[in-house]
Amino acid sequence: MIEFFKQNHVYFVVGPAVLMSLIAFALMCVDKLRAVRHRGRRIPEKTLLGLSLCFGSFGTLLAMPLLRHKINPGRHPAFAYGVPVMAMVQGAALLFLLAILE
Repeated sequence: MIEFFKQNHVYFVVGPAVLMSLIAFALMCVDKLRAVRHRGRRIPEKTLLGLSLCFGSFGTLLAMPLLRHKINPGRHPAFAYGVPVMAMVQGAALLFLLAILE
């Protein structure tokens, strides 16, 4: 079991971050569709930011300019400033973990 982890440690470190990023990207798409159509309940900002905090910031950061969603710093400073900082910190943490496990 330990030997399997040593050979495949990249998947165990990067895999959850990719999964959370995909979920965050999908929820940003759903929220944007609901915002444009004025239908249905919107996804709370706390949920979107919480997913970003749980290593989903890469998906959120990618969705923001592509969808033009939550990019206004005056209305959404947590997204405009917080998500890029989260992505930098999480990227550094992932690189640090990968360096340790090598």
